[in-house]
Amino acid sequence: IAMIEEFKLPSGELIDVRPLTGLEVALISKRNAQLVDDPDAPGGTAIQIGLMLGKTKIREAEAAGIAWLGSHSAPDFIALGDKIEALAGFGKGAQKSAVDRATDD
Repeated sequence: IAMIEEFKLPSGELIDVRPLTGLEVALISKRNAQLVDDPDAPGGTAIQIGLMLGKTKIREAEAAGIAWLGSHSAPDFIALGDKIEALAGFGKGAQKSAVDRATDD
């Protein structure tokens, strides 16, 4: 079960955030592959935001994320993107697993 936490955007808005599941990451990657030739499609970025907004279907999450992106500032977008990545174990400041990785011994 994903741990939900409250996150304050630079605009002052409070939203709930949580780590992405493995399935969500896989579905985002699949959708991004479908949009590879569409430079105007926000794809995975919008989907991540839509999932944080409580949507469970990828196309619904994408639509909700696009609407959110259109109504929020760049600092809010950057802060939320960084927080989602950190919770999911991606990027700078990401939470790392306590399990050691296998090595080639």
